[in-house]
Parts: sequence; C-alpha cells; structure tokens
Amino acid sequence: MPQKPKKWMKLRHRIIRNLLAFPFALVCKKKYGFTPQIVPDSDKRQFIIVMNHQTPFDQFFVGLSFKCPVYYVATEDIFSLGFLSRLLEWAVAPIPIKKSTQDMNAIRNIMQVAKEGGTICIFPEGNRTYSGCTEFVKPAITKLIKMTGLPVAVLKLEGGYGMEPRWSTERRKGKIKCNLARIMEPEDYRKMSQDEFYKEITDAFYVDDAASGMEFESDNKAEFSERLLYVCPECGLTHFKSSGNTVTCEKCGLTAEFTSDNHLKPVKGNLPYTTIKEWYDAQEKFTSALNPSDFYEKAVFSEKVDFYKVRLYRKKILLEENCSFDLYGDRFIINGIEYKFDDMKSVSILGRNKLNLYYKDEVFQIKADERFNGIKYLHFYYHYKNTVSEKDMKGEENEFLGL
Repeated sequence: MPQKPKKWMKLRHRIIRNLLAFPFALVCKKKYGFTPQIVPDSDKRQFIIVMNHQTPFDQFFVGLSFKCPVYYVATEDIFSLGFLSRLLEWAVAPIPIKKSTQDMNAIRNIMQVAKEGGTICIFPEGNRTYSGCTEFVKPAITKLIKMTGLPVAVLKLEGGYGMEPRWSTERRKGKIKCNLARIMEPEDYRKMSQDEFYKEITDAFYVDDAASGMEFESDNKAEFSERLLYVCPECGLTHFKSSGNTVTCEKCGLTAEFTSDNHLKPVKGNLPYTTIKEWYDAQEKFTSALNPSDFYEKAVFSEKVDFYKVRLYRKKILLEENCSFDLYGDRFIINGIEYKFDDMKSVSILGRNKLNLYYKDEVFQIKADERFNGIKYLHFYYHYKNTVSEKDMKGEENEFLGL
C-alpha cells in the first residue's frame, strides 16, 4: 500500500516566520529603504503569489508583505549547500525546482502545499532580471495556477534593479517598493483563456526601472557590468572592463557611463543605446544572427574556470580547479573534454554569474573569477538549440535565449 507523503507544512514554519519578521523588517528598511504593505487577509486565506524578480532579497519583501508562512519555489542551487541547505529546509521548507527544465516533482510538491492550505510564492521569470525590465515568462505559469485553484496575489517590485543590479556586487543608495498590483479570484481567471490570463498577470507585474524616474546613487554604478556585456556596438564580440561608473571595450576603447537614473551616456565612441535594456536586447539580436557553424573549428571565447559536479539537493564537488573552458558554436570543451550541445538538456545562470550545465543525466557547474561573464556561453548554447539542434526549441524563442 503506497505511503502518504509527509506533511509539508509544519507549525514551526509559522513560529519561525513570526519570530524573524521584526528583525528582517529592520534589515530590509536599512539596506533597501523598504517598508512593507501588508496584503489584506493574508493571515486568513491562502494565495499563490507571483512577482517580478529583481534582487537576492526578494523573498524577504514577499514574506514581510504576508502575515503567514510563505512557501517559495526555489532553484536547486540552494539545496546543494550542505548544512545551510538542511537548515533552510527545516526552517522554511522551500519547494525545490530544477532551473530551466520541466520538473514534475516541483509541480507535485506545489500541489501538496496548496492542498495543505499553504501560501505559495513563484517568481515566474525564473531569474532575476539582467536588463532592468521584467523578462520572459513561460506561458505554462497560467496552467499551474489554474491547477492549484488558489486566489492569485500579483506583487510588483520596483527599484530593485536600480539598487542592486544582478550583475553587480555594488548596492546603490535608493528605495525599493513592493506593492500589491492586484488579486485575481479563481472564479474570475477560470473564465479567461490562457492568453488572456497570461497577459493579465504579466502586465500587472511588468517593470522597467529605467522608465521609473527613480534615482540610485553610487560611485561604482558600472562596476562588474562585464558580467553582462560581451558585444560592442562598434566591434562585435569582445571583452569589457568596468571601473567606477564607466565600462570600456578592451578592443576598440568604446566607453559608456552609467547614470543614477539607470541610463547610459557615451564617453568615447558611438554608443547607440540609452539603457542597459537596449544594449542587452542588441546582444541577443547580434548572437541570434550568427551562424553557429562559423565557430565549429575555432573557439569563440576561452578562459580559466573551476569545474564542479552538482549532487542535486546534497552538495557540489570540485572536479578541476583553474581548468580551461572553451566555447565553440556547437559545444563546450572543458579541460579537453567535449560537452556537445546536442547532449545537453539545458544551461542556466545561477546567482550573478555561476553557470549550470545539465548534461545528459548529470549537472555540472562553472565558477570563475568575480568578473566572469556566463551570459555569452548561455546565449550561444540556446542560439544553437533554436537554430540547429534536432531538438526543436523554436517554441521557446525569446526565452531570454534561455536565461
């Protein structure tokens, strides 16, 4: 006789949430200028929460906006940190999901929490924004919400990118706002088509921090932007170097200045972009126009990295330190061993610039120096998948090129 699954929700989750709410509110106020707005009736009824994703602290902004424990759908990376992961599982019981893949276990666990009466939070982008705008959301989110049958609380976070861009380690001075955009009741969204429901949700939490009029002060606004940029508008594929408020192409010297209102100003050379969003979109367009076969014989980029094997939900094991990592049009070569894109299920970026490779039935992770740019590797991989691979992924076009 099959055993019933263990209860996901525990009394201790509510106790821990209540004990930590006040100190975390003080931390969020000091670090981000954040003052929570409590969602009405959040202590009396359950919700499925959806919100745009801007900072590594977003879950705390959500938690402070609700008077109940919130069960977050979280990437598998936080479950591979040994003792810290076990502590998080015990204290708040996040719901693990494999990044950039269809994870049926995650769906089953979400449904279990919903049936037990829990409030669930999902960041439908699956990633923190690199561009300052809310990015691609898989339409399947609407099917998942309808499966739970829960009221939807749509939260909208503004200012997070301006204060702490994903590619930066520098936190600027400013304020973050997290507001309830709307609540959608099951009887309302059940009447909608998938397309109508999708548009209602994504429109409600769409944010463009560059258009917000908010300002964020720092003396290092461009620092680490080479984690994001790899295509120069004047000379194409390149490397950049950032310092203070400016970033410079190492090939041609084009230099851009980052301003306090999330815009760009030209310092040297012809800069056709006024925001990071415009530059980021131009990079995707540039990469999408390349022919992968032009890079089958010669590496596009090469650098030194640390190479790990990820034992999902357990720990990471260092396989090679300071080994070679080469990008070709159809494969990665790591320390002389080929990892063909056709044999790879997915590639994703975790945190600011860690690169996960889902190769056959294994997961590997690339970590390098603090200025490592993982986006270019991910973009080339998904460009190959979208244009060459027999595994037709064209239905996923615009999916951040896979980010």
